[in-house]
Amino acid sequence: MPAWMTYVYKTDSARFARFARNVFGVGHGVPDADAALAGIAAFRKWLKFLGLPLTFAELGAKEEDIPLLVKTLNLSGNTLGGFQPLTESDVAAIYRLCLGA
Repeated sequence: MPAWMTYVYKTDSARFARFARNVFGVGHGVPDADAALAGIAAFRKWLKFLGLPLTFAELGAKEEDIPLLVKTLNLSGNTLGGFQPLTESDVAAIYRLCLGA
């Protein structure tokens, strides 16, 4: 999820800034985009604290797995999601962020 957040936060940085400020108490007194990134970093840190995987490497996935992972979505030219509709290339870019997230 942090990779998706990093990819889409500019769509509504104010929303992500509220998340950062209200949930994690970070990003006060800075522009929304900076607050959003601080919130994403705090969320990532929290997930790590919980012991959840943050990278594809932690799951055993590799870059060469991305095309198959995208294909399994069966988008067939359609988009995914409502906040920011994502194309297959968007999803692949998000998955690439997961390689080293």
